[in-house]
Amino acid sequence: MLLRRQLLRAHRPLQIRSISNNVVQVLQDRGLVHQTTTVSLKDACTKPMTCYVGADPSAPSLHIGNLLTFIPLLHFYLAGHTALTLVGGATIQVGDPSGRKTERTAMEKQAQLDNVEKIKKQFEDIFRNGREYAIARGYSADNIGKHEVVDNADWTTGVTLLDFLGTVGRNVRVGQMLARDSVKTRLDSPEGISFSEFTYQLLQAYDFWHLYNSRGCKVQIGGSDQWGNITAGTDLISKLRRRAQEKETVEQQRSAEAYGLTVPLLTTSTGEKFGKSAGNAIWLDPGMTSPYDLWQFFYRTVDQDVESYLRVFTLLPLSKVAAVAEEHRRDPKRRIASTLLAREITELVHGKEAAKAAEYCKDLLFPPQHGMDPKAPELKAASILEAFKNDKRRLVTMKKVDAIGEMISKFLVTLGAVPSRKEATRLIKDRAIRFGQQLNIAVDPKELVNEENLIEGQVLPVRVGKTEFYFVKIEE
Repeated sequence: MLLRRQLLRAHRPLQIRSISNNVVQVLQDRGLVHQTTTVSLKDACTKPMTCYVGADPSAPSLHIGNLLTFIPLLHFYLAGHTALTLVGGATIQVGDPSGRKTERTAMEKQAQLDNVEKIKKQFEDIFRNGREYAIARGYSADNIGKHEVVDNADWTTGVTLLDFLGTVGRNVRVGQMLARDSVKTRLDSPEGISFSEFTYQLLQAYDFWHLYNSRGCKVQIGGSDQWGNITAGTDLISKLRRRAQEKETVEQQRSAEAYGLTVPLLTTSTGEKFGKSAGNAIWLDPGMTSPYDLWQFFYRTVDQDVESYLRVFTLLPLSKVAAVAEEHRRDPKRRIASTLLAREITELVHGKEAAKAAEYCKDLLFPPQHGMDPKAPELKAASILEAFKNDKRRLVTMKKVDAIGEMISKFLVTLGAVPSRKEATRLIKDRAIRFGQQLNIAVDPKELVNEENLIEGQVLPVRVGKTEFYFVKIEE
């Protein structure tokens, strides 16, 4: 049987290399550890390890809640360990009940496949950007480990139900499964829990076992709501290794131990779940949440939370985090810490150029009270177009004939910024319309849009009210 053959396969040995620091201690210092299965993980991580984080492709994009669990894996990777990111191409068909009050709606097969490919690309992007971000902050490229994306559909295909139950199911006690918080919560709910959701923890446990057995992966990282699923994996590994353990020394058993590490549930100072903006998720896909909106989300972090977010989400030295936080407290209106937070995370997720463009556009459209930084580099039209290329709402393409020479009141209607010229006239009289390179206030509804208003003859910035804005790409 397929699973039984896998039990006999020895994992490939890890390449021995030096580890630059004790990652678990670093994570604890930054407030990124909620629980570990054993305290010995801190000693074990001084030698090379393979660690993984998984995510089911239940949406076309990961969100910043996922990012929180990737940060510890990134720290392991930067310290010289091997990092695996797992996309649940198989487990998405079941659905994880952890942290949910209701069962997920079933997804069409093609949508699942599309999401799998998108999530794989995001994993690659995050670790590529994370590597560049870290090196720019003094991390040595020579000390960085390896990263690989894996899909659990690759090793579950061909496994029959009888084979799975005969090998995995017989090593799991139903009482333990019922005791998991994710299961108990759903059992007590009016909707209850489906059998497929109930068995999800077995599938995640098998993922851990497979990666342990085939790749020497000894650490699974997840959110605090994943504790039950993770310990199901460590328990399964221990039971499936029982025969081997009888022949091993205590030291060999210790070196073969599997570990789990969970990240604290991050909430705002008001007790709200982190990662939501007006009830909407903040996505890592630039087409779903633009780099500008990601920048703004973190820029708007309240003063009480900004220091902890700098510790958790960035690679800045803790001494610098403390110094910046203190400077921020002395003059909160300057938004020093929140600006740094927004800049760091946007660069980590989307890269340096996207972060620079997002910050400059914010200052261009909504100048700070102390004025634009005279040392800030002038943003080119190409940078604006690149930064907002996936933002279909804010980056609008118009023919030159429909823009240049048109009255601003008519242009705003054509742009779709206002429903009528009457509304445009009202906003202009209220001094609520700004446009052009310098975002001058429109004072006359009959004022004409001209080529001098364009950035490098290509892009026209338009601001409507206090928050809405557009970049209009002018084409011949």
